[in-house]
Amino acid sequence: MFLAVRCLIFLCLFACVIVGGDARTAFGGDTASVSVRSGVAYDYFSQRYFIDSLVASGGDTTLESWEFSRKYLNDFRLWFSADYPGALGRKNRLHILGELSDEQWRLRLAPMYSLAVGQSVLSGGVELERRRRYKGASVSGDSYWFALARTRISVPVGNGVRAIGGIIGDLARFDSTTSSALNYWRVGGSAGVDFEFGNLSSAYLHLFGAKRGVPDSTWLGYQSLGAEASLSWSYNRGDLNAIFRAENRAYDDPDGIDDHVRIDGNIRSKTFLSSRWFVFAYADGEATIYDKDNFLNQSVGRIRSAAMVGFTLSETSTLAVGPHLEWLDERAGLILITPDYAETGIRCDADILAGNSLFATLQSVTGKHKLKQQSETSSSYTFQRIALMGDGRVVGRLSVSLFWSVEWEWHDRASDDTFSHFFSASLSQSF
Repeated sequence: MFLAVRCLIFLCLFACVIVGGDARTAFGGDTASVSVRSGVAYDYFSQRYFIDSLVASGGDTTLESWEFSRKYLNDFRLWFSADYPGALGRKNRLHILGELSDEQWRLRLAPMYSLAVGQSVLSGGVELERRRRYKGASVSGDSYWFALARTRISVPVGNGVRAIGGIIGDLARFDSTTSSALNYWRVGGSAGVDFEFGNLSSAYLHLFGAKRGVPDSTWLGYQSLGAEASLSWSYNRGDLNAIFRAENRAYDDPDGIDDHVRIDGNIRSKTFLSSRWFVFAYADGEATIYDKDNFLNQSVGRIRSAAMVGFTLSETSTLAVGPHLEWLDERAGLILITPDYAETGIRCDADILAGNSLFATLQSVTGKHKLKQQSETSSSYTFQRIALMGDGRVVGRLSVSLFWSVEWEWHDRASDDTFSHFFSASLSQSF
């Protein structure tokens, strides 16, 4: 079965490449504009932790700490993607993506369009995805069909002002349903105004609503209404970017225990103090406020921020350092011990940007995670987090992308110490 699936998929992909010229002509596009990429990718995630256990020793028992190491993800896969432009320009295209790992395969087709009528623009697309596990133990939700369709219209109503309207719908069908993987459908729409101010500055205000239905559940369906606003502002010495979103979600459950309002947003700003020195600051927050706090759902809010002073090392690299702050507060309600915490630390960022050939960013945060209430299963800890993300060209059209992160937690109670490690890499060739 494994060989049959592998051969079938890659014979199709190979055929797309070999007869690409004919397919491009049939689609009506420019042969030279076709983009084809293929490559290999690897994902790995593991965690080391400790468990206290009672061990029998003669007629007595002793408490011992056992160290465990567990791999949650160890996946190697092959992938292929192609973009076929249409006869009406590059914004009208067919995107194809295929992935094959040792235990699963995935195929996605996504035709997209963009049509201009005068100064108005009608755009949209369809996505159809099939993912299937053909080997190994089945996991809830790992085999499914997914479909999505969207359309959007943009009409000028003034100087630098456009009215926006859109409709979107999606649905998922799982090969086998469980309490955590249920078939659903969802449809929604949005309307608003986009503003262009010149000098790469813009803003928008959109209202949206959606309805989700879950055939196998009487309470997981919901109706939602919300608003989203964004500002992107460039000025002589820097830029400011902000986005805010608020959504009110009402579930079909007559008891209303899941009904809530969710608010989230973030602000980021970078200002140059001189030709080489700059200040970078950001803050993001989120809050979920339940209509009825209960044992399962508690209203909670979190804020994360940093303010750093940076220095331009060269035309392609920068270094910045400053304080890191994070705070979480959960309404106590029926929970006797809440997960409230305050986190303080020092953050250091190093960035490299060399045109289209190399992008890399390294982030390190060292600090203290202080719990408001400690318990037998949780304690405050000192942490070290390191994350590296990069994308670069190796040679010719061969490129590599990677993401690597590690985190150490040294708890006040040593038996709670943990170490987490995540690594993802992809090597790709463009044709």
